[in-house]
Amino acid sequence: MLGSFEPDINGRSDWKADPQLPSDANTGGPTNSLADVLSAMPNLCHVVVVDKEERGVPWPILKTILLAPPLRAFDLFGRLPVSTQGDMTFKSSFGPMHLTSFRYIPDDSRKLSESVPSEKRVLSVLLEKLSSTLQVLHLPCKSVPFRELKSWDWPHLQELYLRGDGRSLRNLGAPLVSTLSCMPRLRRLSLKLGRTEGHKRFGAIWPPKCPITVIPWPELEPSP
Repeated sequence: MLGSFEPDINGRSDWKADPQLPSDANTGGPTNSLADVLSAMPNLCHVVVVDKEERGVPWPILKTILLAPPLRAFDLFGRLPVSTQGDMTFKSSFGPMHLTSFRYIPDDSRKLSESVPSEKRVLSVLLEKLSSTLQVLHLPCKSVPFRELKSWDWPHLQELYLRGDGRSLRNLGAPLVSTLSCMPRLRRLSLKLGRTEGHKRFGAIWPPKCPITVIPWPELEPSP
């Protein structure tokens, strides 16, 4: 039984748009053949996508993978879509998803100052849909929609990893511990954050004057 699938999206000629398909299907590009591949794997529970060239995974590919009914874990080594072809279409294009693990891991060589507005937009839609089921979540800090994240319920999230440029934490309006207090089941929290030389510190994660006086994650495990 195949439980894991690792497509490398770069250079896959069999995932190009079929010229015989209607124009709206061609807009979706490679999803037609990819959907056939995924439907032939009824026991598939884990997909790893590798975008070596960091051009951004085409939105139709990402949507087709995430909507695969048996999928429970998704890892992306690369970039999220650079275009969603209009926010309203994007937001309304999702059906039910049942992921318990979502790991988005861009290349560490990306510049800390790189702008990622499209990544935040994509993540905002995805995480709102997934917050009720996720148990594992790995994200680049620069791309996290923190203001939206703290308004959702995370009843099952046990593992949160944030990494990369931490300067966006300065704009939260609240300590990070307050923002993440909506995740009461956390057992593993890893913060590997940095800043470019010459920039201000991004502030304390749990400052002394924070209104939260008791750790909001009673099941948190100590670092090994």
